Amino acid sequence: MKTYAIIIWLFKMFIKKLSFILFITFFIQVTSVNVFAFTGGCNENKYDYKNNLFFFKLQLEKGESKSTPWEFSADYGGHNECKEFMRTGHGKIKKEMPAAQKWGMGYSTLHRHIISKNEFCNSKGPFSMYGLGKSAHIEFCNNIVGSSKFYTEINLSENDFEIICDLLDCANKRRSGDNFSEILEEFIKKGSDYAYPYLAVSMIDLQANDTVSWGMDVTFTSAIEVCEEYSDTRCDVIIANGKIVNDMFLNKFQNRSFGTASFIENPEPLSAFSNNDDVRAKLEKLKNLYDDDLIDQTLYEQKKAEILGSF
Repeated sequence: MKTYAIIIWLFKMFIKKLSFILFITFFIQVTSVNVFAFTGGCNENKYDYKNNLFFFKLQLEKGESKSTPWEFSADYGGHNECKEFMRTGHGKIKKEMPAAQKWGMGYSTLHRHIISKNEFCNSKGPFSMYGLGKSAHIEFCNNIVGSSKFYTEINLSENDFEIICDLLDCANKRRSGDNFSEILEEFIKKGSDYAYPYLAVSMIDLQANDTVSWGMDVTFTSAIEVCEEYSDTRCDVIIANGKIVNDMFLNKFQNRSFGTASFIENPEPLSAFSNNDDVRAKLEKLKNLYDDDLIDQTLYEQKKAEILGSF
C-alpha cells in the first residue's frame, strides 16, 4: 500500500512538471518570447552611429532550389528604425525589387538580414533599390579596408548636355517655375565646381523613359532627399562632380552616344583603341564592354563588324 502511494505521488509530480513545460512551450510559441521578437533581428553592434545608418541584405526565394542573389542596402536610423524595417510588410519591399516583379509579388518569400558595415562595404553588389542601395556604398564606404569601386565613372563635358537633357526630358516643365534645362546645362558645364554637384532623379521614371523628378544638393543623400520631396518613388544620384555614377543611366548614355565621354577607369571606350592594337585585342575589349552591360547587343554587333571589316 505504501509503495502504491509513492507511485501515485511520483505520477502526480510528473504530470505537474509536464504541464508546466507544456505551458511554457505554448507561451513562447504564442507570444514569440525570444531575442528576435524583441529586436527584430537587429544588432546594436552592427550600426554605423557616426552616420546614423544600419545595413541589411535582401533575398527572394521561390521554391526550395530557386532564389535570387542577396541584394545589399542601407537606411538611416538606429535600433528603433532597424526594428521598424524588420516589421515592414513584404509587399512594400518587394515592390522595389525587380525580381519580385518577374516572379510575381505573391509567389516568392522575402528573406532579410541585418549586416555589419564591413560586410556591406566589402560587397560588390548587387545593390537593392529599396533603401539607400548603391548610393550608400559610394558615399560611406570610401575609407573601409577591403572595399572596392565596383562601378564605372565617366567624365562629362558641356557637349554632352543635349543627350543628357533628352534622356531626362529636361525641357518638360515639372512644376511651376521649373527651369531644369537651364540649371542642367550649367550643372554639366561646371561639373565639380557647380554649387550643387550631385544630381538625383526618380529611378522608376528614368527606367521607363518618362519625365523624371530631380533634385540637386551638396551631398549624395541630401540630393536624394530633395528629389524625393517631388517624387512618389525612390530617387538615386546619377551624376556626381561631373561624372556619371549610376549604371542604368550610364547604359542609356552609352547607347545614345558612344565615345563622347572619356572613361576614368576600365573598361575603355572603343574610340580609345590605338591603331597598333591587333584585331584580337580589339574584339576582346569589345566583348568585355558587352559582358559588363556597358553597350547593348546592337552596338556590339555593329562595332564587331567594323573591327572585322578592317582586318
